[in-house]
Amino acid sequence: MNVAPLWGMPYLVTVHSYRAVTQTETRHVGSIHMAVGATGLSELLVVLALLFGGPGIPLGMPPLPPDPFMDGIAPEKCLVYSSWNGMAVPSADSENETERLLAEPEIQEFIKRIERTVRMVIAKEAAGHEERMLVAQTVPDLVKLLLTQPTSIYVSNVGVGPKGPIASGAIVVKGDTRLAATFSRLRRLFAMNRDAETDEMEIRSTKFYRIAMGEPLPPIYMGTHQGYLIISTGDGSAHKLMSRIGKDAPLWLVEARESLPVKRRSTISYLDVTRLRALGKQFGGLEVAAVIQGFGLDDIQSVISTSGLDGKGSIQTIHIKTDANGRLKKLLGSFKPLTAQDFANIPPDAAFANVANINFADVLDFAKESLGSIDPSIEQMFEESLKEIERELGFNPRSDLAEALGDRWSVYASPDTGLFTGVVLSVEVDDFQKLNRVLFSLVGMAKGIPDFGVTSHNVDGVTVYTLVFDEPVPFSPSFCLTGKDLLISMFPQPIRAHLTRPAGKTLASLSTVASHLENDNPPSGMMYVDTKRLVELTYPMIQIGYSMFCNVMKDDGVDLDPAILPTPGSILRHVDASITSVAIVDDGIVLNRRQQFPSGSLGATAAFALGVSLPAVGAARDAARRTASANNLKQIGLAYHNYHDTFRAFPGNSYDADGKPLLSWRVHILPFVEQQALYEQFRLDEPWDSEHNKTLIDQMPIQYVAPGSRLATGKTVYQAPLGKNTIMPPLAKDAKIDVNQKFPLGVAIRSVTDGTSNTIMMLETSEDVAVTWTKPDDYEVDPKDPTASLVGLRRHGFQAGFCDGSVRFISEFIDVPTLNSLFTRNGGEPIDRTRF
Repeated sequence: MNVAPLWGMPYLVTVHSYRAVTQTETRHVGSIHMAVGATGLSELLVVLALLFGGPGIPLGMPPLPPDPFMDGIAPEKCLVYSSWNGMAVPSADSENETERLLAEPEIQEFIKRIERTVRMVIAKEAAGHEERMLVAQTVPDLVKLLLTQPTSIYVSNVGVGPKGPIASGAIVVKGDTRLAATFSRLRRLFAMNRDAETDEMEIRSTKFYRIAMGEPLPPIYMGTHQGYLIISTGDGSAHKLMSRIGKDAPLWLVEARESLPVKRRSTISYLDVTRLRALGKQFGGLEVAAVIQGFGLDDIQSVISTSGLDGKGSIQTIHIKTDANGRLKKLLGSFKPLTAQDFANIPPDAAFANVANINFADVLDFAKESLGSIDPSIEQMFEESLKEIERELGFNPRSDLAEALGDRWSVYASPDTGLFTGVVLSVEVDDFQKLNRVLFSLVGMAKGIPDFGVTSHNVDGVTVYTLVFDEPVPFSPSFCLTGKDLLISMFPQPIRAHLTRPAGKTLASLSTVASHLENDNPPSGMMYVDTKRLVELTYPMIQIGYSMFCNVMKDDGVDLDPAILPTPGSILRHVDASITSVAIVDDGIVLNRRQQFPSGSLGATAAFALGVSLPAVGAARDAARRTASANNLKQIGLAYHNYHDTFRAFPGNSYDADGKPLLSWRVHILPFVEQQALYEQFRLDEPWDSEHNKTLIDQMPIQYVAPGSRLATGKTVYQAPLGKNTIMPPLAKDAKIDVNQKFPLGVAIRSVTDGTSNTIMMLETSEDVAVTWTKPDDYEVDPKDPTASLVGLRRHGFQAGFCDGSVRFISEFIDVPTLNSLFTRNGGEPIDRTRF
């Protein structure tokens, strides 16, 4: 599997995709360890990816040649689009260092071993469960397909119709040798959704399956055509897509490619911000529209992102197109291009540096005007806040602080004081006297704060102030004001090193930096990373963390070899500095990143995540329904307890003088679920099916409707367990009934001697045993088969509300004695909570 080395990310994506499909909760200790372990590996290994590779998964590295089949996939109008060329086998003889890095035998072996481990872990968890085994076979293959094969994903339309959300889009992936098997499994996974209804159809001589997922979700179409997997959503979406195959790319895609040329393109993504903004205003109303307009977001027209390989390494470019005459463009236009002088404070051996020209006063004014256009009262509050600061501190943040600062801001890691502890912020000073008064005021205020102090020392004629605390803290914030700069650091040592460093060459003297400053459109911001040095500094942490992770995984029976982690040399011989530049151009902003680590694309990564999550569509909705149903059970449980607080007993069913059932406890708790008006309509001395009371059945409160159920109106699956020693024991033959008792009394909480957290109060049963909500009828517990008719509405188990108000999901595999013990309130049985 030739996957670019975002080493932990494919592992994390695959494992978590599997979890999303099978279940949202983790029920076994081993599973918990695996989840923690997977996250730990990701955190440790993605340090390199985020520092050196940029955000996102580097899809299609090194890229395959462009696939002409994909040209016609993109629609004429598109909200979001992303495609990648697929992954070629990297060549060790390539002139491109990124490709040679990917071809390193150590990295290739590491990736293969990780893939094998992923498949083994998922298969182990799924053993013995037919549905999970299907998922375990499908998700890794789907991830591999998306990582390695040419893919296009788009969303052409989003809206709201009479029956719910409208969405049209598609994913098209070139298949490999396992396409037929992967397609078959995907179809079976979608069909597992209890609401899914599948029909076969033919579209342009290609067989498709239309899967209706149940309202309000749009239908899904699945098919294979000429070796490509096609999945689309939305009525008629597959027909439109098939009609475009073989045609040229739409104009917007051609222009996007031409605007950001790349020698060997791997990904391209497009975002139609104008249409998305219109949708935001439509759904969000006037408030959202005001925010969009106020902050100049109306000026943004589109975002185009591309990544790939050039002659030496990898490149990622993002173009944010804006209105040339808008407020946002006016603000950006005030950010001056960088010159070599802006790097005067940064030594050439800095580990990393960020430099930008930003006019702080202009940014403050833009923020104030934006807030004012949204709501004039907010602008007034903004002004009042500035005045309050001036009264308290003796200076105005806008006129005394912002105007005293210059445009050049820089942050760098001092090479002689460490990496993370040696960071220095340097801000250009335009008005030394004004800023000196501000700092003098702040120092005076700090000295008057209890448990807080300020020390000072002289370094080459400059006073350096350090904040000290009475409590132990791991830093000593320090700052000083020179004739040209305001310097701030978390420790005094980096400032001392900065002030005493001899004059000499700066970062701008490096050819990689100078070339950016000398081009036709120099940037207004730049980030420089000495990748080789950072790899050397962070590799020991990666090494230690990976070894710890291997030991944790071994406890779960997963054998990972610490020796397979690639050595630093396999990486260092291919890497050089990484430079990211931000330039203000006539039609917006262009961000450009060049490096040897494979560049990630945020747009393509989002599309990849969407593709991986496809099998989880049904499971995600099941999880949402289960959560909503749990909230219903919690509301009912709260009503039970409020009833008990009022009447000193939990609710019961009501009976007439002869013991004939009248109304359910579900009716009698109506005042406690904010349904007093409905409660007052019932005739309490009549049975649930009297001529009058029958008319109220259709008015069943929403709290009694289980999300996802297909029951007729008036039917509910929320029932109390009925049986000897349960929270709802059957009426005794010799029971004395007080017909004058308006609110019937059940058992008191003092009789729950097994403990409220060990006693089931409420159940969500299957639809097979649903009852009319007003009828005094509940779930009769069979001690020999207590789970009978409980599993069905939710996969793999059922939900139960306990007497302490909690709601828990109980596995279908719970043993009989444990479940019977949970049903009884005073049986005295020991409860092992790990068994449910």
